[in-house]
Amino acid sequence: MKLEEAEVLITFDLEALGKDGLRKLFEVERLLSELGVHFDTGSGCGGRDWEFDWSLQGPVKVLFRKLVKDDPVNRYVRQNRKPAQDQSSQGDPSEASA
Repeated sequence: MKLEEAEVLITFDLEALGKDGLRKLFEVERLLSELGVHFDTGSGCGGRDWEFDWSLQGPVKVLFRKLVKDDPVNRYVRQNRKPAQDQSSQGDPSEASA
């Protein structure tokens, strides 16, 4: 399977996040920065943008697999994808026993 580098714009909906969510998002940005991951960010039109483009620096890459829209495997995965679980109730994954 061939992976290709891509430029990505991720926009977080500020209204949906609310004040607490925005605070958490800024905390995530700070933690990524401490890990040496840097990228363009900005806010406007009701959203907070992360731009993974030429500005992306650090020990990270953004790669995408080309998805074929009518591929039956991809259609099955999309139809059967479960919503993300609340990570805050699962504890620290590093504490899980082997």
